[in-house]
Amino acid sequence: MAKLMMIKTIKETHLFRENQRCWIVFRAGDGSVNVVGKHRGKHRYVKAWLHNGEYGAPKEIEVSEEFYQKIMGSNIIQS
Repeated sequence: MAKLMMIKTIKETHLFRENQRCWIVFRAGDGSVNVVGKHRGKHRYVKAWLHNGEYGAPKEIEVSEEFYQKIMGSNIIQS
């Protein structure tokens, strides 16, 4: 099992719905995070930046190795 940091979006963005789960890939020093999540809840994953105030407190979640590789892999659409 691997561990990922999960957040929920507080408000709707152009890629994600409100209260949608996203997975943190990279954290910047100004509070922004690079996340991966399903595009508006559909079946394709996208990578995007969320800024401070657009997401809630991060939680550490255990996930399978396959899901970890899918989230941290480079085969996800960059927006």
